[in-house]
Amino acid sequence: MPLYEFECPICKQRFEELGSITNMPLGPSCPDCQVVTRKLVSLSSFRMAVPFTVVDSDGRVRHYQPDGGTKLPSVEDEAKELKKEYA
Repeated sequence: MPLYEFECPICKQRFEELGSITNMPLGPSCPDCQVVTRKLVSLSSFRMAVPFTVVDSDGRVRHYQPDGGTKLPSVEDEAKELKKEYA
């Protein structure tokens, strides 16, 4: 479940809430003022475990290694590969 950041329009206190956006059409009440808060746009942060595997929409599986094993293909390389497959 995602973590959302909110700010009180009165006291400017910021806090985070865990929950679904569909369950939070309005922001939760400020813990101090009890005023409805507004949702902030915040950066997402995640880290992928490596090595990792990617399955694309065509079902192709690719394994990626942190040590320079397999690298992410460029858009151009991907387009060339698809042309070969569907030619």
